[in-house]
Amino acid sequence: DIGEVFFIDTSGRIINHQFFGELMPMSLKSLSKKHVVERIPFSLPTNEVITIYIKLQRISGFPPQLKLEIHQLDFYKRDNYLNKSAFRWMFFGLLFTLSLIGIGVFGVTKDKAFLYYGLFLFGMSGYMIDAFLNVYGNMSPMREHPILVMYVVYFLVTIMNVFHINFIRAYIKSGVNFPKWDKVAHYVMWINVAFGVIAWGVYFITTDEFFTDKIIIPVIIATYLFIFTIIIPIIWYRKWTVENLLIFASVTLFITAILINTISIFQGTNLKIPETQVILSLVILVFSIGSMMGLAYRSHQYQKEKLSIQRVKDLSEFKTKFYQNITHEFRTPLTIIKGVTNQITSETVVNRFPELGRKLEMVNRNADNLLSLVNRLLKLSELESGEMKLDYKNGDIIMYLKYL
Repeated sequence: DIGEVFFIDTSGRIINHQFFGELMPMSLKSLSKKHVVERIPFSLPTNEVITIYIKLQRISGFPPQLKLEIHQLDFYKRDNYLNKSAFRWMFFGLLFTLSLIGIGVFGVTKDKAFLYYGLFLFGMSGYMIDAFLNVYGNMSPMREHPILVMYVVYFLVTIMNVFHINFIRAYIKSGVNFPKWDKVAHYVMWINVAFGVIAWGVYFITTDEFFTDKIIIPVIIATYLFIFTIIIPIIWYRKWTVENLLIFASVTLFITAILINTISIFQGTNLKIPETQVILSLVILVFSIGSMMGLAYRSHQYQKEKLSIQRVKDLSEFKTKFYQNITHEFRTPLTIIKGVTNQITSETVVNRFPELGRKLEMVNRNADNLLSLVNRLLKLSELESGEMKLDYKNGDIIMYLKYL
């Protein structure tokens, strides 16, 4: 974590003194760039004996495993390393690209599953790029304050887990399909947030990365083992959809990667980079296939819903027009009937033919009732079309209530 190396000649004189270590500020080191493996440049005079003393202070708590190698050619300038480095940068470029695509798809579809997918990939790639290439240690202000790197790492791990859970919940619509499992998943998400904050606090107090990892890694393992249990409601409710099976396959691969690296970390060694890269590539491939299939399915459903809504709208408009037309058609003959009965009805006719007068009055009364019903149909059509206006009137509300 923090160390010094002394180069002593045969007379006991210190001819070179350098600092190294994960938590050593870059301004005190001989090299201008931080690497995953600590390195110390020095030269060996011909035919002279040099004694090298190394002083190492362990802060992180990891079991001490000191492995020394001397290379004539800088390891980080070898073709083998440069080729691997280029491949890894391409891998992370793909990750960040997929992350942006997921966020962009959310902007178009408003489907939160793609937003969570993009943010999950962002958190995962942000975490892995430092684990593989030690990027953050070369960024200001972390060059002079290396302790800040772990705060960034723990933050990225937390958002990776949180958005991974939310992506799965939104993608398989667990709130609708598996409500009990979804409720527990909601609590698991907040537990991850809480332990992310706890990891910050523990590391702030101890600066012991190994001890902090012992706290947060079991939570991560428990989280993904819980996500793995999604197979139980899938089997129980027999919902063998392609999306559900792809999620289950990708989570299985992700758990495998986590377990491999957890064992490695607890043994005090570095991450299993080649194995992790292969597994994560498979995870991303499965996720991408699932996301594209989900996008196609959601687009198909959206078009079906859009057509269904349009059909309902067209039917409603047709019904409204039908009501308006038929009510107008009813009103015309009713108005004629009322007009004719009013013309026929006179005092002379009523006095001479009282029975006819009563019949004409009955016709007129029923015509009024029919006209009232027709007017109600017209009002109903206006109400459905959103064109009905309030008709305010002054009156005796007591009399009206008694009438009702």
